[in-house]
Amino acid sequence: MIQTEGLTFSYKNGDIMEFPDIDCKAGETHLILGPSGCGKTTLLHLMGGMMKPNKGKVNINNIDIVTLSGARRDKFRGQHIGLVFQQPHFVESLSVSENLKLAQRLAGQPVSESKVDEILEQLGVKNKKNKKPTELSAGEQQRVTIARAAINRPAVLLADEPTSALDDQNCRSVVELLEKMAKQNGSALVVVTHDHRLTDFFPNKTILHQI
Repeated sequence: MIQTEGLTFSYKNGDIMEFPDIDCKAGETHLILGPSGCGKTTLLHLMGGMMKPNKGKVNINNIDIVTLSGARRDKFRGQHIGLVFQQPHFVESLSVSENLKLAQRLAGQPVSESKVDEILEQLGVKNKKNKKPTELSAGEQQRVTIARAAINRPAVLLADEPTSALDDQNCRSVVELLEKMAKQNGSALVVVTHDHRLTDFFPNKTILHQI
């Protein structure tokens, strides 16, 4: 589960962002919707421990990651948080399978070929395991991104604009796959986006407004 409380953040220009509290339990989904510039990505980075708030708490499985040192927070993220971004960030010299194994190693998990094969099969891209990421379509790359984020069965899945570059068919497919992975792993799924096509997929929503 993930729960935020009283989060604020200020950039160097002095503008202070105040964010509504988020509460997403294990196996639940939550959509954070808003236009560009409203702080969606900042909020996701705070929730993922990639940035530190001025004030507030980010509780994941009852641990406030804001209180962790930088190194401990990075380790915690690798073990407990899966990240899906709009633009996939692969090691392009590695195959799909090797990218997933790298995610296992970085999280301190044993490398498991069978787990790699299993999750790629579930996401319909097992036949691409030996391909380089650049050889995949946009929809296939996003499926592999989800596989990499979910392979270590994280407590929280955070997705930043996962569908905005996809057509309607792939948009629906990616949302369904994210929900499938979250339910299967008992992960809390939080998606931040300006893509209004996602509105009907998520019963739990938070709307952010232009700052």
